[in-house]
Amino acid sequence: MRQHQAKLYYFGEHAVVYGEPALVIAVDKRAFVEALPLSGNKVRIFSRDYQSQVEFRLDEKHVSIGNLRPIWTITSKLKEYGLDRGFELRI
Repeated sequence: MRQHQAKLYYFGEHAVVYGEPALVIAVDKRAFVEALPLSGNKVRIFSRDYQSQVEFRLDEKHVSIGNLRPIWTITSKLKEYGLDRGFELRI
C-alpha cells in the first residue's frame, strides 16, 4: 500500500511547466492506493471515496465507468507502454 500527502495549487499549476513559480499548500489529507497483479487481462478498481467498483478488460475500446474514467484513461496509456496484464486497484 502506498500513500501520498494531498496538496493544493493556489495558483501557477500550469506555470511551473514553463519554469515559473507556483504557490502550493499542503493539505492534511492522504490518498491510499494498493495495486495487485491479476492473471489475464481484467482490471478491477475499487474506490472507497466514490463508493464504486468497476471491472473491465484491457482490450476494451470504450468503458463507461463514471467517476473512475480517469483510471481507464491512464490504463489505456499504460497499454501503449506495454501493459499486458490485468491488475486490481484499491483507492
